[in-house]
Amino acid sequence: MVATKFSESELYSYLENNYVEFENWGCLVALSEDRKTIFWCPLDTEGKPVQDPDLKWGEVTAPEPEFIDDVNNVFGTAFRWESFARR
Repeated sequence: MVATKFSESELYSYLENNYVEFENWGCLVALSEDRKTIFWCPLDTEGKPVQDPDLKWGEVTAPEPEFIDDVNNVFGTAFRWESFARR
């Protein structure tokens, strides 16, 4: 998990209140409060967020270049595909 001023539960609460649905990618997307980290939560086959029991947020580490383009367009950010760890 990325370093943040929030506890894990506070981070998840923040993400759940600040996401955008990326229907074409089958997930919800949110940025950390400092806008330096992209998080995603998968959608199930019915288009509902996957929960266990909370939403299953994860840090984006190996995105497709087109996904980064979509994130940048929606959030007004300047993420570069080359800067991701791809792990």
